[in-house]
Amino acid sequence: MFKKKKNQQEDSIYEFEKSPVSGSSKKSRLKRRKRIHNWIFLGVLAVCVVVFGWVGYVGAYVYPLIWGDLSGTAELEAAEDTGITFGKDQFTVLMMGSDARPGETNSRSDTMMIAYVDMQQKSMRLLSIPRDTYIEIPPEGGNYAGQHTKINHAFAYGGIELSKATLEHNFGIEIDFMAQVDFQGFRDIVDAIGGVTIDVPIRMKYADEGIDLQPGLQTLDGDQALQFCRFRSDGQGDIGRVARQQMFMSALKGQLFSAGTLLRIPDLCTAIKSNVSTNLTGAQLLQIFMNLKDGVDLTTYTPPGEGRYQDGVSYYFIYDSTRDEFFDALNNYEEMPENVMEAMEQSAGKVSVESSSSEGSE
Repeated sequence: MFKKKKNQQEDSIYEFEKSPVSGSSKKSRLKRRKRIHNWIFLGVLAVCVVVFGWVGYVGAYVYPLIWGDLSGTAELEAAEDTGITFGKDQFTVLMMGSDARPGETNSRSDTMMIAYVDMQQKSMRLLSIPRDTYIEIPPEGGNYAGQHTKINHAFAYGGIELSKATLEHNFGIEIDFMAQVDFQGFRDIVDAIGGVTIDVPIRMKYADEGIDLQPGLQTLDGDQALQFCRFRSDGQGDIGRVARQQMFMSALKGQLFSAGTLLRIPDLCTAIKSNVSTNLTGAQLLQIFMNLKDGVDLTTYTPPGEGRYQDGVSYYFIYDSTRDEFFDALNNYEEMPENVMEAMEQSAGKVSVESSSSEGSE
């Protein structure tokens, strides 16, 4: 019984497989297949249009950045190597933030950092020089030559070029490239990348400078980021501010190399071209970005020293005992000696003697 039914079932299946397909059914199947192929083709075409359109859109902003003039109004001397190749794997970039405000003609450096970039090792050592650091103005300072003062005065006396000469004269730092941005430029660049996420450690409020930030993890826009980097009413004066600036740079690094920044390239290019004065070519900036985009080992440094008064003025004095070893290690891209590391830790624990009356004015 079961065998017979099985044979009947097999016969019916066999007959079904052997039965011819009707003409109308075959045409219907071909039409469906053609529609599917058309949709796939249109989908691929749409993706190509979006991708190439985006590349063209971005290119319209990137091209003038790469090949345009970024020297701005600072009249920086052109870099000797103006091509995309640096000619060496290790180089320094002096980064200056000035306290220039709309309508002002004179300004001082509010932030001074030197980036020691090693393209081969994909590393960057970021040295922050406290703006109250006690220095001697070099011969390039003209009438100010030989004057002992704060390092941020060098910018007021002779701009970024005299700041560069002052660093070389006092610390033996050979500066290869320079970049300068003012307060508004800083705001625009941070806004262009969609803000920077930072865990604000304490309540920050200083009415005279318009600083008012609540503690906690948050995304700071350009104005808030500037407040974060400028605040120093925490009892540690300029040293506390330097630490926050370094904290900000670490967060900025993560934001710049994130996938989301790709969508903001046009805004970022516009902000850089409009606000940054540098002798780095756009092609060199792009090379740095492409070389470090997969990850960069960032280490921050502040010269070991302490704040104290001299002749009624507060300064930051770099320790003589470790001064040469500290700068030699950085300038030669070598490991920092243990005794210098210990001096840096001791220095970080010292409280600056700057009075609140010097906030935003010195």
